[in-house]
Amino acid sequence: MDSDEDRSSTELNYEAEGKWNKWLLTLNEDDRRRAEYIIHTLANLGDPSPVLAAYSEIVEDIPQLSRFLLLRRLWLEVIRPFRDDMSWIYQNLEQAENESATFIADAGLALRHMLGVGVPHDEIARVAYVVAYETVFKMIEVIDELYSPESNLHGWALMEIDAAGAPTGRPIAALHEDVLTSEPSG
Repeated sequence: MDSDEDRSSTELNYEAEGKWNKWLLTLNEDDRRRAEYIIHTLANLGDPSPVLAAYSEIVEDIPQLSRFLLLRRLWLEVIRPFRDDMSWIYQNLEQAENESATFIADAGLALRHMLGVGVPHDEIARVAYVVAYETVFKMIEVIDELYSPESNLHGWALMEIDAAGAPTGRPIAALHEDVLTSEPSG
């Protein structure tokens, strides 16, 4: 008998696809449409496991599509620009000229010094990219904790909303577990 290691990945993919297609057929019409929408949307956005995400969303009631969309947006609009768009360097240099008494100006002064001693723009950008990632990760980790150690009376939660902006009642939790692995390729 062949082990999974001996079988081709194509054969295993067809087998897995058949399994998921059978699962979809077991769903009621509304859940099937919702699962197909989730699979289609996630696949088009580059999620490597859209069927697993749809299964988790339908069966476990975890808002996987919302989780994916939020993490993707954080990567594309908050983290990656520090690596891919050097305009932030020039903006900080300009702010150092115009606002000499702020912490933002301090960053511009440090950038001017780094450039003055020959540190290439792309090396500065690589460091800023990691700092942006670490900042987003820590922010998400704090949100995931749901409370402040200073007070046991107050807390917070990140909740999914529907297209009309109404809460669905489903928390978007444990995002820190997926920040690194959700980096869109490119």
